[in-house]
Amino acid sequence: MFACLGVTDIFGQIKKRFDSCWRKPTAATFIPDKLDEIVNRRHIVAHTADALKITRSDLNESLKFLKILARLLDIELRKHVDGILKTR
Repeated sequence: MFACLGVTDIFGQIKKRFDSCWRKPTAATFIPDKLDEIVNRRHIVAHTADALKITRSDLNESLKFLKILARLLDIELRKHVDGILKTR
């Protein structure tokens, strides 16, 4: 979605702030890998109705991840839009 707006490597752009919010360093591909993991887990539950294999810890970590990711993506989108508006 960000690439369509002209923002390249969005995960790379937010990684430093993500690691700070996550409170520990992560691998270079952690953000897209974790997002894929959450989406795939959702698909499995949605198509099999089997949520028993997901632990409360997994859910809590996913929620923490998504909250951080959403906040940082919102900040980047706002900065991008502000930059566009300033050029007009």
